[in-house]
Amino acid sequence: MLPEEAVRRQAAVEVSPEADRMTPRGTLTILLGYLLVIIGLWGYAYIKLILRS
Repeated sequence: MLPEEAVRRQAAVEVSPEADRMTPRGTLTILLGYLLVIIGLWGYAYIKLILRS
């Protein structure tokens, strides 16, 4: 392995944990968004059903 490649790999290893730390927050935000959309659609359908009868 060339010294330049070793330096590049070391730099890549040092940068990677920063990106990984933000992943759970983004994932939870997306899941919360989906949950809110599903609850909103369910509530809309439920209210429409009640008003129809």
